[in-house]
Amino acid sequence: MAQHYIPLTFPLIDEGRLAQQFEQALEEAQVAIIGHLEQYGEKAQKAKAKVRLDIEMVCLDAGDRMFAIVGQVQTAVPKPPASATLALADQDVDTGLPLLLVRKSGSTHDSPRQAVLTTTDGRAVDTETGAPER
Repeated sequence: MAQHYIPLTFPLIDEGRLAQQFEQALEEAQVAIIGHLEQYGEKAQKAKAKVRLDIEMVCLDAGDRMFAIVGQVQTAVPKPPASATLALADQDVDTGLPLLLVRKSGSTHDSPRQAVLTTTDGRAVDTETGAPER
């Protein structure tokens, strides 16, 4: 007599579609976390990408000993890091309103501090050469 049933294994859930979804999610998470590192550099430190696989076995009919196996793949990729800059509380020269003021040159990619050396017209100065940046 031929055996019609075999033990449940991961590749058999939903005729292999769940395994395919998991493999695809795993690949997408790798691409996302590496892209995050390339885009944000040092700010990507401790960023996480997650691929989660949930498999639930639910007894549908105790008398017939029937179960449903439900699987779901979930992914979470890192979000862009928060943007920050530091400002000084002062009065706007033109309006006299109390405002937060920043330098025209702004902060650097590595630090939100407004301590960038600038020319009188607001162009950043290269700290190694002393020449204004273009």
